[in-house]
Amino acid sequence: MAREVSKKHFTDWMVKAREKRIKWNIPETDKEKNHKNMERACLPVYDALFNIHYNDFHLDNQKLKEFLDKYNQFFVRAIPDKEHTHLPKRPLVGGQDWNEIKQFVDKIVKSNEKHYFVDILEHADDRGGGVIISRQNNLDAELLLKKEGGLAELCYSEETPTLSLRANLEKYGSLQSRIMYWGDEKNTETKNLLHHSLDFLRMGGNKFHPVFMKGYFEFLIRGDKKGKDSIVFFEWSQDENYMQ
Repeated sequence: MAREVSKKHFTDWMVKAREKRIKWNIPETDKEKNHKNMERACLPVYDALFNIHYNDFHLDNQKLKEFLDKYNQFFVRAIPDKEHTHLPKRPLVGGQDWNEIKQFVDKIVKSNEKHYFVDILEHADDRGGGVIISRQNNLDAELLLKKEGGLAELCYSEETPTLSLRANLEKYGSLQSRIMYWGDEKNTETKNLLHHSLDFLRMGGNKFHPVFMKGYFEFLIRGDKKGKDSIVFFEWSQDENYMQ
């Protein structure tokens, strides 16, 4: 079932902050750039179409129609242009029906058609999500499985992670000996999932001095009909604010 993220969305806070003239230094992320960076880094990602102008978001657009025909489920974002960031931005998670998707986009855009673009990504049912913050000297990772919530609940701190870890990358010794866990650490399956997500970020080194990609990462746990899990990365930001 499709789910509209309509409350507590980050852009809602941005709009309120501008109304109250509150200044901050948190940059807005370039989703298309981040997605291309993940592809170049060979991280597993969903297929996507970016920056479709609202006026081109219709079934006469052959490129869009071919994309919709390829998949059964979608993640959709209605995004204002850079000159109108005060306008609302919303994602729809798990849209399957074109009429539902189009109605969602129309509702967000309203009478501001010329100022909006639409991103649409392949999507699938997931059974959890996680966040990794990889720095020079340490690495934090959290996983929230579906019974407690998912990626949205984790990012908005609405639920406690199923499992969290911190890896100290400065001390000497095997990596496993430098990891602290919180949560369901006795569950081997959960621990393996979290460690598997870190494997994608490993660039080299050895068991005593592993080297990981740096930045803020979001990922989903995607389960297939045979019960086999796969990891799909959803976000990679290299903004220096995450490196502190």
